[in-house]
Amino acid sequence: MTSLLKKPLAKKVLAAVAVKEVVDRIQEARAPRKSFVRRHWGKLALLALAGGGYVAWQRSQQAGAASFGQSAVQPTRRDPSIEPDERLDKQLRVPEASTEASSTPAPANR
Repeated sequence: MTSLLKKPLAKKVLAAVAVKEVVDRIQEARAPRKSFVRRHWGKLALLALAGGGYVAWQRSQQAGAASFGQSAVQPTRRDPSIEPDERLDKQLRVPEASTEASSTPAPANR
């Protein structure tokens, strides 16, 4: 094998192959790359389908539980609301119109 490398023709062929490899690597490095989405389109589509299937399965499980009378989400308790100017330590006042039974009626034609 060493005698083959001593021949001038073999040296020229090896040099040409080495130059060709360097040129190919430079062209590959300078070539524009596809976008991330285009490179991974199949993987992203598979991931989207799997996610959509999981969401559909989860909703069907919740719908099945609701049909048996078991709600997946319990209703929230509502406490009676207190207005900002209303205080608990004040006495409750009853409107005057409901306490006065013998009040004089307002004139009808004025």
